[in-house]
Amino acid sequence: MSAIPSDPSASDQIPDERTFTCFPKLPREIRLMIWEAALPGPRIVHIRHKSLQKTIGQWEQENNALWPAFNGEMVPIPDDYIIEQLYLSDERDSSDRHAAARFQVRDELYYSSIDFRAADDHRKAHLQGLASDLSTPQNLLACREAYEVVAKRYTRAFACPLSIPQTYFNFESDTLYLRYDTFTGSYKQTLPSEWAGLVLIGQTLDSGFGIEDTDNVRKVRRLAILLDEDEDELVREYQVMRDILCIFPCLEKLYLVVNHLVYGSENDIQHADMSALALIDPIDVEEAVRTWDAYDPSRETDRDNVRLPVIRGLDEDFSDYVGMDELKQWNQDNHEAGKDWVIPKLEFKLMVHESSKRLLEASKRLCEARIKSNLLDRELEELEKEKIMRAQQT
Repeated sequence: MSAIPSDPSASDQIPDERTFTCFPKLPREIRLMIWEAALPGPRIVHIRHKSLQKTIGQWEQENNALWPAFNGEMVPIPDDYIIEQLYLSDERDSSDRHAAARFQVRDELYYSSIDFRAADDHRKAHLQGLASDLSTPQNLLACREAYEVVAKRYTRAFACPLSIPQTYFNFESDTLYLRYDTFTGSYKQTLPSEWAGLVLIGQTLDSGFGIEDTDNVRKVRRLAILLDEDEDELVREYQVMRDILCIFPCLEKLYLVVNHLVYGSENDIQHADMSALALIDPIDVEEAVRTWDAYDPSRETDRDNVRLPVIRGLDEDFSDYVGMDELKQWNQDNHEAGKDWVIPKLEFKLMVHESSKRLLEASKRLCEARIKSNLLDRELEELEKEKIMRAQQT
């Protein structure tokens, strides 16, 4: 029996057998392979708007320029700057992206918390940034060698105008996730019902609080968007989907999320854990777990009936919801015009916490194991009967 050290600090001197101390001595090629293997796998990266301390009015005063500053373009405030005239011109000139952005903020503030719509209401709104619920890849901070490996895979991307990108994103494997209730700016609380779901996301992407770094947006291959509960009629308008596809022209997969089951509470989105998300087929997760856990294959009298219970999902044909015929025609027109647009693969999914997916998969595996065991028992029983019959015949 090994002696117990009398001095508590002596335990620190006992080497931990689980600690690998030879890593620095390994060849550089092997170390790089280890750092590569330590990278996180495919992730679902949810980004949300967050209010910055500075208001639009403060920024305009500091820079003597009109908001917004798309792509860093500063529009100087004219010497004869009159707020009321700017408001009227914004209201008339909806073709000007800058004017439309200012007018949109005033409209949204009006519907949210301010009882009047003054000419300079947009200046009361705070500037917006984009933040992710995922932490920075740990390897990034380990050492210079690990940083080099991470930097090859991950790019710091996605920022609003006048803000700094904060989200590390792997364009080869990650999925960008947008929710209409978090990707909207902090002041959009009680907007009209027609401003919802895909419509609101499309408007936000093209607003003064949209994603500024368009080069990175164009590299996104996988996008997940949460649909609103009353989205049916809105999604049927293919123009909404078309506008989003124009913003993300290189999409390979577009996941339309029919529901997001928040871990712990279905409605408490503000306190939900959005750092570990998973996409699954749209089924009733609780019903699936109950069904698979309760299934007893020994109750089946017919061997052919011993099989994994089927969990019914959504039976509807969603192709009409996104106006596939119109999208295909639009795609054809683009090709004829020399534009290389490709309709991504559309899938309807359910968003859950990773723990819910693991629970579902574990329940399914255990059910399959019981079925396999039961079929083996039945086969052995039949072989034993045949053996007895042969013995009786001889």
